[in-house]
Amino acid sequence: MFEFNYTITEKEYIDFNCYHAIHSPAGKKTLLILFLVMPAIFLIQLIFDVSSGRTEYIVGKAVLFAAYSGVWALILKPLMLLSVRVNTLLLKKNGKLPYDSQVELKFDEEFLYEKSSLTEIKMSYAKLERIAVDKAGVYLYHTVLSAFVLPDKVFANAAQKYDFLQFIHQKTNLPIVGIL
Repeated sequence: MFEFNYTITEKEYIDFNCYHAIHSPAGKKTLLILFLVMPAIFLIQLIFDVSSGRTEYIVGKAVLFAAYSGVWALILKPLMLLSVRVNTLLLKKNGKLPYDSQVELKFDEEFLYEKSSLTEIKMSYAKLERIAVDKAGVYLYHTVLSAFVLPDKVFANAAQKYDFLQFIHQKTNLPIVGIL
């Protein structure tokens, strides 16, 4: 049995959302689509120029478009992470952060329990969909967009974190994704 009482900071909330934006199936799909959009637009422009007979600067345009596409590929992920941070700051400014800062999580043989100032949840381990580990903590996804966030600070040491992950894996039979 494991029990954790802790406070989630804004940074830990942002860390989880950044992880989710980059590593979730929806986040990966969004990154792929955005990665392909710019080169596709440039390719369509080149095809249009060639088909309309405007080929005088086609090599120069192709080089320029390739350079733009390369820059786009390099800045896409940082832009997505910046967007997560800015959106969180806007939510905070409006007083609408979607998490409780004080959390109590308990894990027994059959259920996990989350208690905060706004909610109490009793959930079967079978409801967990994914276990993810990042440099900032452990995320136990119970829906596509929502997870129990356990920052690394809740674990006394690496051995306790390992024991907890083994316990969760035994209860769920889910693979543990990420850094151990």
